[in-house]
Amino acid sequence: MMRLMGRYPRLRIRSPALGRADPRGELIAPRTRRPMAVNPFGGHDALAGVVSQMITPAVLILASGSLVSSTLTRLARSVDRARVLLRQGQEARAGGDRAKQTRIERILVTQRRRVELSERALSAFYLAIGFFVACSLAIAIDALVDGRIAWVPGLLAILGGLVLLLGSGMQVLETNLATGGVQDAINEYHAGLDVE
Repeated sequence: MMRLMGRYPRLRIRSPALGRADPRGELIAPRTRRPMAVNPFGGHDALAGVVSQMITPAVLILASGSLVSSTLTRLARSVDRARVLLRQGQEARAGGDRAKQTRIERILVTQRRRVELSERALSAFYLAIGFFVACSLAIAIDALVDGRIAWVPGLLAILGGLVLLLGSGMQVLETNLATGGVQDAINEYHAGLDVE
């Protein structure tokens, strides 16, 4: 061990988890009495392990980001559709076409619900991203405090997953409303009514 310390003067064993030196100078594995091989890059292995654990939530962050992107697109389309319907409703009101105005008002109720669901799903996805980023940071902090808060990263990951599931459920409901609106428009077309 002394030869090794002379060769690598900066090598210091700072954590009992990495091992310790016995009186003869051999490196002893933690919780055993067997000599273990000396790795001059042992500290780098520990750092690489922490970094790889911190990157693990990145997969969920990417998934959440993809859901944010698609939800923003759906929300923009719903808002554009609602604006067109509002303009058509005002024209129907000005023209005295009460039947068309009633149909547009019914469609607007559905559009409002779609926008609300998309907005809540978007908030849930952003919150999930926050939980996953906090999970990555908690992994790093846990490594700095020698595992004293090992439960925190797991809790944050579970909360992020639950919020992600909640947002996905809201998107399923919004999709069902959208397809229901298309089916209603098809039925109105077959009934001979004006389709918006």
